[in-house]
Amino acid sequence: MKKRILTVLLAVCLVFALGTVSALAADSSDDCAGGDSCNHEAAIGATHYDTLGEAITAANQSNDANVVVTLLRDVELNLQNGNTTGAYTITKNGVTINGSSSNYEIKATGTGTNCQHVFLVQANNVTISNLEIDGGRVARSGIQAWGNVQNLNLTNVTSNNNYGYGVLVNNGASVTANNLVAHNNGWGGVNVDAQNEKSSFTMVGGDLTNNGAENVISIVLDSDVSGENTVSLTGGKYDTVMTNTPDTDNNNAERSQGKNNVTINGATVGTISLNGTGTDKVDIINNATVNEIVSGRTDSAKPAITVTGSTVEKIDTSKFELKANDSEINGSDQTDSVAKVGDQYFDTLQAAIDAAQNGTTKTVTLLKNFEVDITNTTDSLYRINGSITIDGDNRTITIKDIDAERDVKIFNVTSGTVTFEDLTIDGNDVAKHGIQAFGTGTNVTLNNVTSNENTGYGVLANGGAKVSATKLYTDDNGWGGVNVDKGAKFTMNSGTLGEEFSVVVESQDNSVTSDTVANLINGTYNKIQIKTNKSDVNISGGSYTDIVGYSDSKGSYTPNSGDASVTGGTFRNNVNEFATVNYVVSGSRGYTYFNDFDKAMAYAGVGDDIDFIGSSTTRTHTVRFYYENNVYDVYEVVHDDEVELPTGQYDGKRIDGWKRDDGKVFKPGDDVTITRNTDFTVILRNGQYNIVIDDDIKHGDVSTDVSSADKGATVYIYVDPDIGYVLDDLNVYYGANNRYSVTVSYVRAGVYKFTMPNASVYITATFKYAALPFTDVNRSQWFYDEVYYVYTNGMMEGDSATTFNPDGRMTRAMFWAVLGRIDGATITGNDWAEEARAWAMREGVSDGTNPNDYVTREQMVTMLWRYAGEKNGSASLIRYTDADKISSYAVEAMRWAIGNGIIEGMTSTTLEPQGTATRAQCAAIFMRFDQM
Repeated sequence: MKKRILTVLLAVCLVFALGTVSALAADSSDDCAGGDSCNHEAAIGATHYDTLGEAITAANQSNDANVVVTLLRDVELNLQNGNTTGAYTITKNGVTINGSSSNYEIKATGTGTNCQHVFLVQANNVTISNLEIDGGRVARSGIQAWGNVQNLNLTNVTSNNNYGYGVLVNNGASVTANNLVAHNNGWGGVNVDAQNEKSSFTMVGGDLTNNGAENVISIVLDSDVSGENTVSLTGGKYDTVMTNTPDTDNNNAERSQGKNNVTINGATVGTISLNGTGTDKVDIINNATVNEIVSGRTDSAKPAITVTGSTVEKIDTSKFELKANDSEINGSDQTDSVAKVGDQYFDTLQAAIDAAQNGTTKTVTLLKNFEVDITNTTDSLYRINGSITIDGDNRTITIKDIDAERDVKIFNVTSGTVTFEDLTIDGNDVAKHGIQAFGTGTNVTLNNVTSNENTGYGVLANGGAKVSATKLYTDDNGWGGVNVDKGAKFTMNSGTLGEEFSVVVESQDNSVTSDTVANLINGTYNKIQIKTNKSDVNISGGSYTDIVGYSDSKGSYTPNSGDASVTGGTFRNNVNEFATVNYVVSGSRGYTYFNDFDKAMAYAGVGDDIDFIGSSTTRTHTVRFYYENNVYDVYEVVHDDEVELPTGQYDGKRIDGWKRDDGKVFKPGDDVTITRNTDFTVILRNGQYNIVIDDDIKHGDVSTDVSSADKGATVYIYVDPDIGYVLDDLNVYYGANNRYSVTVSYVRAGVYKFTMPNASVYITATFKYAALPFTDVNRSQWFYDEVYYVYTNGMMEGDSATTFNPDGRMTRAMFWAVLGRIDGATITGNDWAEEARAWAMREGVSDGTNPNDYVTREQMVTMLWRYAGEKNGSASLIRYTDADKISSYAVEAMRWAIGNGIIEGMTSTTLEPQGTATRAQCAAIFMRFDQM
């Protein structure tokens, strides 16, 4: 009968759970006080019951926390088809069935073959003890624990002669058995079945031999894909412990496709047979004995077998992931074995290395931690000259402590492709070096390797060898973590090198012509020491203290910029001289290097600076982000680069925007092109009510110091009229349809304030034309906005209090003065001309000659071009008929000025480079340049 059919039958049979129990018959009269002299089968305390079923029914209905049902004599149980799934069903927690000291027997008879279990347990903390069950080959099982039944305890129980199993542990049940005996059961001694749950069976002592159709099946494990069985066998005797093959004949896909975890603890097992397609794991420990382990799997997966201090007489190691320590496997005593290669075990690691180098199996696996005495060792402890893998299996090789240091390499690889993984080497301050790779034909990979406490280096890459390390760890090595020498190449992807000199790069052999290369991609280091100009150190990530040279009795060396290239990583000390990227972020975390400004800005925190360290000929601007008066970030940005405005929070408040120094407000995350030194001030969300500014305000900008505020907070409004306009009206409203207004107070020029109501507010403003103080400049003239711009921005003044003289000519000294004011210099008063001349000469804008001459058009653009950094021009001059009259020094400046819209032709085909410019024309040129 297949298991899925059994599941359906069990569900049907549960309907008849009380079917075998007739009217209760209890008798506590004195004439039955003798117990055995009566014909009663069981008792609860002093109350006797005619049948065991009646006693169990009474126990199930009892209000007591714990109820003990004691057998008074042997019981004969007549089982017929159609009876309940359990002749005796226990549904109450805390019930004990005790066969008493006489170990009474329940013997099944009858003709039933379906649904019959002697006991069906469906409650927690149930105990069955001192009882023998004889299924008479009619009972399906002696005891079944069904569902999430926890803590069923079987003590001194025998369950024999059932046509199915002696004990079933099903669907999430948890059973502990002490001295369980099960013989002559048709399908096996115990079945542990996880159906969508985790079932567990623990057995201490006992005997489950002589079960199953061939009298060899002690325990059968079934588990569906999501189920998990945990079985622990401490002591006792077993024939076969097996996982079932998934049953395809009856579409019963749940068998042994989940997890089966088995521990054999000091027990004696004939065969462990693993046949399912799930994840099987077996631990054999504490002098356990297993005759054979076999696999009937049809897939390529290898169940995990761990043997510790035990014996396995026979196992095909190719079918399992076998780990053994201090054990005997296939007749080989592993008590003294330190390593294995395939099925071969070796007492010395060198013997295992030699076998791997000369055989078909190329992996050496360590079996235990061990100590090595190198008193009589010269040069190398372990020599490798072939392509193999050393699998440390997370073991440690320790050099024995002796009185003197030895000039010995623990591993010396001289050729081949060699991998070290999951290994720890402890030189114990005796060995010189941990691992050396030497020679141009040598390639070594280190994966999760630790090399500590050698008197020299943890790892050496010498003589053209290549070493690549992932998760490499070194510490307390006398000379340093890693030495790269004589044209070798070392690449480190991750790990920690804890010595003062984490990586030492040198080239002691002058005959070596190629550079010694160290590629440091990530990891944690202290100092990188460079001792030769034949070095190529490439640092793209990780954390470091410094890049240094050396000085000792043999000489000294100071690294130069050609010895190392820093394209990433964080340094405690400034290593800008080695950087080959554009930006460094400096702050409390040290100096971190980036080629991309966006990445630098994403990394920078509040209080960090971003400096441009690229080409000195590149024009840059300073960008500051203000969070408070004295809290700001300073970034140096290449001209025309974009800056992504910071998002997130500051001081626990959300960043709602950024206000540029020209009053324009941006959203967090906006990209802003930088063309000049620029300051941004954070706008934080300070309260629960929003501040909304009218989008349709014309001829000026309106902003606030916060984008939200709580009731009663003071909010400041900043008003910035366009050129030629002044504020006409400013209003703050709130409520439905903006029906209520808020009082707005004047603070100072361009700044107003109001008190936040208990609602969101709406701000709107209007602007009107403003009048200049000059009688010779009016709104109808083409240069009105230009004159207004230079006048209101402090660039140009009138030639009197009431006149600008727009048609007047501008001298060279006047031009120097305006350009100096744009730069931020204070040029005013009686000595303004001399101050302007000194500024122009100091900045390289002009030679300072002829201050009173009228400035020509080509002189103007040349001085602006020099101030801007002498950029290459982009405009063609072909269409101008007088282009040949441009002085040679001014050609590139003129092309640049026309290309950037700073100056235009006097006509569509003429430039008049030698002509002078009016003050109005100069005002236009200065405004365009300032806004570029």
